[in-house]
Amino acid sequence: MAVAKLDQYLGNPNLKKGHTKTRFTKKQIEEVITCLDDPKYFIKKYLKIVTIDKGLVPFDMYNFQEKMVDTFHENRFTICKLPRQSGKSTIIVSYLLHYVLFNDNVNVAILANKSSTARDLLGRLQLAYEHLPKWMQQGVLNWNKGSIELENGSKIVAASTSSSAVRGSTFNIIFLDEFAYVPNNIAEEFFSSVYPTVSSGKSSKVMIVSTPHGMNMFYKMWVDAENKRNDYVPVEVHWSEVPGRDEAWKAQTIANTSEQQFKVEFECEFLGSVNTLINASKLRNLAYDDPIKRNAGLDIYEHPKEEHNYLITVDVARGLGNDYSAFVVFDITNFPYKIVGKYKNNEIKPMLFPSIIHEVAKGYNDAWLLIEVNDIGVQVASILHFDLEYDNVLMCAMRGRAGQIVGSGFSGKKSQLGVRMTAAVKKLGCSNLRTLIEDDKLLVKDYDIISELTTFIQRKNSFEAEEGCNDDLAMCLVIFSFGYMIDQNVLLYVGSLLPLAYVVWLVTTTDLLRLVTEKAGQVINAAAEIPAFKAISKQEPVTQTEVAAPAPAGGHDLYGHFEGKWFVYSMVATYQDTNSVGNVYFGMYPLYVGKTRELFFNAAMPDFDLKTTKFYILTRSFEHKFVRETREFDTITVKIKVAEANRKFCTLEHQIFGAEGQLLGKGKQSLLFVSSKDYGLLDIPSEVYTAFMKYL
Repeated sequence: MAVAKLDQYLGNPNLKKGHTKTRFTKKQIEEVITCLDDPKYFIKKYLKIVTIDKGLVPFDMYNFQEKMVDTFHENRFTICKLPRQSGKSTIIVSYLLHYVLFNDNVNVAILANKSSTARDLLGRLQLAYEHLPKWMQQGVLNWNKGSIELENGSKIVAASTSSSAVRGSTFNIIFLDEFAYVPNNIAEEFFSSVYPTVSSGKSSKVMIVSTPHGMNMFYKMWVDAENKRNDYVPVEVHWSEVPGRDEAWKAQTIANTSEQQFKVEFECEFLGSVNTLINASKLRNLAYDDPIKRNAGLDIYEHPKEEHNYLITVDVARGLGNDYSAFVVFDITNFPYKIVGKYKNNEIKPMLFPSIIHEVAKGYNDAWLLIEVNDIGVQVASILHFDLEYDNVLMCAMRGRAGQIVGSGFSGKKSQLGVRMTAAVKKLGCSNLRTLIEDDKLLVKDYDIISELTTFIQRKNSFEAEEGCNDDLAMCLVIFSFGYMIDQNVLLYVGSLLPLAYVVWLVTTTDLLRLVTEKAGQVINAAAEIPAFKAISKQEPVTQTEVAAPAPAGGHDLYGHFEGKWFVYSMVATYQDTNSVGNVYFGMYPLYVGKTRELFFNAAMPDFDLKTTKFYILTRSFEHKFVRETREFDTITVKIKVAEANRKFCTLEHQIFGAEGQLLGKGKQSLLFVSSKDYGLLDIPSEVYTAFMKYL
């Protein structure tokens, strides 16, 4: 048996063992000095690679590869967008080999989306190292599939891209291969934990190389680099820069694959996944902005504005690390609607989540909340509504075949806090969301949301996140599109749109529950007999001059009158209005407000005719806060005025006073407007706007 040579590492004749003495010639010393200062010279003269056609051959670099080496050598942070099979990994490995040979006591991490890929890259480096002249080599102290250690103190490790792979170590170079294929949550965690250790050095480097794969963190870092929003130097290589690739090659490649695949893998376009909810061309044109404020998962793009209306949709996770608890803040004041804030956190516990929602919602003008309640979301909604006493938690009611209807809570025993995500809800929400974004009716400027939309794909008969991705923010948009953009059909809303007392009265006297299941025309005909509609549809309405006439004897006028912006109407509580102990029954107060509102409508819009109008005025929500009791035969005065209005909705404010001027209660109601033809939601009609704005 032959005795292994003393200078060989573990019997490998191509590897020099550590601490082996080497005699250098003058020429060799000159070569080492030249290679030290010029990595391109070293690569061209001494590196060998394995090719499919020719086997082991010297590495003849392309022009763009030489430029890449210069960029790596001269800059700390580099990000490269390269086409498939362009030799990107080879040139990186070559530069890393030069770095560990000619720098003492440096640590290098080769990280890839898969650990096997990282080990393969290390294997290529090891192959190139083995074919170096022994006098050019550093002695080997450790040599295995996952790491190498040289006698100059330099080390290289190979692992999958994760924070745990490099935690606790300091690295001079971190190379991230195919970074676009690393899931977003892992990529974010990696940079939050690793980047501070890298940036703390003065010469440490981060080199990121990938082919695009959707609009993920690689996409964000690339766009930020192009726009000089980070420290990375962008390097882009076109497929035509690779020798042998021309238009004929392009045509053949497309014929063997697909045009979309070619755009992603060779033209390096940041296309999303196949079969995304939002059209791919639209996704490409969505541009993100940096938030003006960022704190612990909360990103703010616009601060709250006075008199603006906001809606927050919420998706709740269990806080176990896989899914995120998330909410999105929408400004719904005017078209196009826009996203002004978002929250995303995969560590927040469900019981702590309501406090964060509550704080943000209060800040955004007591925003409406629509919460998905399939799982523990119901607990979050309950804490907000009952424990934190937040009034603007939206409710949904079940309406048979119609499914869930977002209403005010006056919808009967089948109502619930929040919305339950069903197949029907998701289908409608996705359909509306596609329309909103593709028609520019919803402005999306958040990177995380855009990223999720690029991987929000069709699977069987539904849409969900691509495997390895998240869709928590995308589902917040789906909830918004269902809950806020759904057609407000009068057939579905009659039960929840009238004040509470009216609902009780109508159900018991006119069998409303039967009526709302009839055809829409029948509902409207029945509604025409309701006093509220009768009052605003009188053929001979009373003019404002008439209602402002002096009050008749007894101190009460028949039609009410205006006191500045307030419309005022007084009445006497009758015996029938009271309960068994002589106090006015609580359900009468909404009735008093409803009566006053009818007269206000009649005074403000004397020409309104239910039979000929192109729109109907309906109640979107009603609330009343009780202050004190009053009794039979007491004079009750109701004051009502226009509090605010936006493009879609109008809010009326009311106050109720007793005979001595004491406040009995106060509240507000929101009005909406629907087409008399198809009951679709309308902007505030011009005649209503003109009539009401005089009193705003």
